[in-house]
Amino acid sequence: MPKITKRYLIKAVVLSLMWGAWIFIGPGAISAEEGKKVFGKSSLVLIQFKYKDAILTSEQRFLITEQTKILDSNGKEMTIRDLPVPCKAKILYQPLTNNDPNVLQIIISQVLPGASTAWPSPVSE
Repeated sequence: MPKITKRYLIKAVVLSLMWGAWIFIGPGAISAEEGKKVFGKSSLVLIQFKYKDAILTSEQRFLITEQTKILDSNGKEMTIRDLPVPCKAKILYQPLTNNDPNVLQIIISQVLPGASTAWPSPVSE
């Protein structure tokens, strides 16, 4: 084979491999990044108070929605009413701009001494 033909053949193979990698790997990498946005961020927190629509940690307030899943340390699902506070938990949340983040999932890691499932007392004004 002449030298020029080998050079073009090598370039064609390299370009084909790059194109194939972009087709098969590129979209997967892009969808993985998009997947991170859907699933949100996670943090280990100390849940100090609970309300019907939110939990309060030492750092901030997180909103509870109908889609929020709350799991005990054994993986059993529970309601916000059954959540003992104070407790340590891993939360998966979706950050929102200009609002408190939405909690997607709460996984209790440790129930602290004195924890209760009772709602906090109303604050008098």
